[in-house]
Amino acid sequence: MNGRRRWGIWVVAGIGLVAIDVVAAIAGESTGGPVTSASLPHAARAPGFELPTAQGGTLRLADLASHVVCLVFMDLHALAEGAGDEPSRRQIDGLTLIQNRYAAWGVRTIIVDASALVVGPHRTMRRGESETEAIPILRDDAAGSTVARYGVTRLPTTVLIAADGRIVQRWEGVVPNAQLEGAVQRQLPNHLEATR
Repeated sequence: MNGRRRWGIWVVAGIGLVAIDVVAAIAGESTGGPVTSASLPHAARAPGFELPTAQGGTLRLADLASHVVCLVFMDLHALAEGAGDEPSRRQIDGLTLIQNRYAAWGVRTIIVDASALVVGPHRTMRRGESETEAIPILRDDAAGSTVARYGVTRLPTTVLIAADGRIVQRWEGVVPNAQLEGAVQRQLPNHLEATR
């Protein structure tokens, strides 16, 4: 009897894992591809950077201390080439939503052009490659140092950095708008009031 009970527990556990995989697959299909998410409750500090912006000048992560930062690595080359269903293009809607709703709360949204992962060395960056001028666009160096320090291997990759500089969430693939907004709200001091 003891052996049967143990076998039954393993069967139930296996069915549970299959159910989780099915739900994850369905969620991935609804966003146009699988999204992987890693919640990092005890994560290290986000790697610093100082990068040129498409708008002119440079931006340092250190300049955003005490702000919640939504850092998104995208393939802007595909956006500039007009790839209509490219994942980075779909992520723009969520970023615009975050920028418009939460900038007053101190949330900063930043795009890092990681086109080199896909097309090789960078071409000259032009202002306006993004579909929104309100979000700063940064260009990684020729070696892709920032992309490497953040471990980006898939585009888009979104990294949510808390006001204390820790990485609290990371997604690979297009993040559903509601999921991204909920994660940002949880980083705000009074996140329940953020939607009012």
